[in-house]
Amino acid sequence: MAWLFLLALVFGAWAQGVEMARAQKAKGQASKPPEEAEEEALPVYRSRAEVPRTLEATDPAAAVGRIELATRRRALETLDEALRELPGTRIQRSGAIGSPTFLSLRGADPEHTVVLINDMPLFAADGSATDLSMLPAWLFERIEVYRGGAPLWLGPSPIGGALRLIPRQGVGRLQASFGMGSFGRTEGRLVAATGSQHMGVVGASGLGFAENSYPYLDDGGTAFVTTDDRERLRQNADLLEGHTLLHAWAGLWDGKAEVLGLLSQRKGGLPPPPARYVDTPLGRRSNERWLFALGWSGALGKGNRFSSTVGVAVEERKASDPTAEFGLVPRHARDRLLRLHLRTATESLIGTFFSLTALLSVGYERVESEDRLLLRLDTGRGEGQSERLSGGLGIEPRLFHKEGALSFEARLAGKLDFFGARIDDVEESRGPSEPRNPSGLLPQGRLSLSLLFEDWLKVVTSAQSGIRFPSSLELFGDRSYLAGNPALEPEQAIGADVGFFLLPRFPPLQAHLEVRAFWNEATNLIRYQRIAPNQILPLNIQSARIFGIEASARGELPWLRLEGTCTLLDARDLERNLPLPLRPDFIAFARLELLTPHPSPATEAMIFIELEHVASSTADPAALVRIPERTPIGLGASALFEKKVRMEFLVRDLFDVRGFDLLGLPLPGRSFSLLLGLEEAIGPADAPTLLR
Repeated sequence: MAWLFLLALVFGAWAQGVEMARAQKAKGQASKPPEEAEEEALPVYRSRAEVPRTLEATDPAAAVGRIELATRRRALETLDEALRELPGTRIQRSGAIGSPTFLSLRGADPEHTVVLINDMPLFAADGSATDLSMLPAWLFERIEVYRGGAPLWLGPSPIGGALRLIPRQGVGRLQASFGMGSFGRTEGRLVAATGSQHMGVVGASGLGFAENSYPYLDDGGTAFVTTDDRERLRQNADLLEGHTLLHAWAGLWDGKAEVLGLLSQRKGGLPPPPARYVDTPLGRRSNERWLFALGWSGALGKGNRFSSTVGVAVEERKASDPTAEFGLVPRHARDRLLRLHLRTATESLIGTFFSLTALLSVGYERVESEDRLLLRLDTGRGEGQSERLSGGLGIEPRLFHKEGALSFEARLAGKLDFFGARIDDVEESRGPSEPRNPSGLLPQGRLSLSLLFEDWLKVVTSAQSGIRFPSSLELFGDRSYLAGNPALEPEQAIGADVGFFLLPRFPPLQAHLEVRAFWNEATNLIRYQRIAPNQILPLNIQSARIFGIEASARGELPWLRLEGTCTLLDARDLERNLPLPLRPDFIAFARLELLTPHPSPATEAMIFIELEHVASSTADPAALVRIPERTPIGLGASALFEKKVRMEFLVRDLFDVRGFDLLGLPLPGRSFSLLLGLEEAIGPADAPTLLR
């Protein structure tokens, strides 16, 4: 991990030298007119109120929410904690810090959310949802969440939506910080950014540890009998992890070339279920992920833009459960994933009111599964290798026009998605078998309309279809607990939404209101059915229908900020006419911030209080087990002294609500976090500071 950070510093030193040479050369030249200099300057937005309120560059009808992470001041905040602020989101966490954490959008399964770093999609080795706990928030500049269909320009055709993470950016700043918190949590970070308006590099590296031995109530598996209840400490949930990021860019031709490298490593215990308390737990887990991507985006002639990204991702996950403390059978498993990805998109302006976008995306992945304990018993089921090729070809005409105070835009996207998979499998009981090669080819589409009146009212509507092809492990199994099913059909969904935005102007008040209603219906959903005491089989056995309303509001004054979101949801299994599990029918979030009214050069301060309410939901398809509602409250403060020394403090779950979440695993209760940071400007005095 250290070599990646050293490479960032070397590249930064080279970029700094180039910039100093450029500055020396410019001394003898006449300065440019102020108008030209202003056009070349990069925009720097110090607050959300300064961001231009115009139509979105990708698709104004897309249900997109953005959060600027680099400007946030919340001690040791995780990515899932930031995502709570957006409507239509539901976080599913299975324990404390570092536990598997997933994002559900508009009531869809977490597997239906595509996660991208820049334009590079992430996929788990077993086809499950992307684990957000492996992606620390401090590595990223901002997040973009597309609820429902994503614009064609991004590439995927998700059922639930897409989460896009933009890596850390900026120049001219060095940041070092150290944080500590409850349950043995410690964390250290170092971020260095240097360069100029024409090139730059950011290197970031961090190391964290947590014991995660928080208390929880063990009911002994008897929910209606209290005599055997006792409080225990969470077992074997320790965590050690490190992350390193390198993000470099430079002006090239009429655009920008980017290099992105990301390394994440994690080791820790595999905690047993709460009701399966053991004296000495032995389960261990580890995860290592490498990602490298190259990209270029810019103009190709007048009225044309082009973007292309090629990347490779390698992931290895290990889980050791030799005494079956966590699962049903002893395991010592390892999954390795290799993924290659290519995405190319172009948009051409035709006339003054029409443009055409084209997209090509191709992905290749190879999964190798191995279980050493099972291999000793059955050489045909202990290991195996499968491959999958997927991609899409799309085109999107766009019609737009502006007449006085009214702006109109319409898009109609068509896309053809395909996949093919194969495995060479030898089963001793059947003899050598032929490779099984399931494949699929499905059309997708999206229609969107938007109207903007005087930059204060926007009315939008869209309809789209989504798809998720079966993963390699769903098709071919893991040679142990999960049996493969090559006959699986792709999961499909259609949906629509309609909404409006109000952006009233009452200086100095900045306000925002968004309300959307949405509908989604999915078929051929893959669910698991037990076929043997220690084996399950994936089948296309469920259809679902989801209705919902989501809203967000924000008001800002120079010294006060109030924001809130809420989501109403009705998600039902059409086969059984029962509510879908893990879908609360009401979720709300609110935060009140008090800011320094006139920040001095010496101090900027903020205090805030936040509240989250998650209604009760069912935990199983039969709707027999319920997860109780939770209303945790947080309290925090931050201060910046002399624009160099930063202090942040946060209390999570102030009244110790605790509770249980995904899989019935206990959540930590009240906890404290403190972060101390030091910031220092580096590079020439005239270099713009964009690392916020």
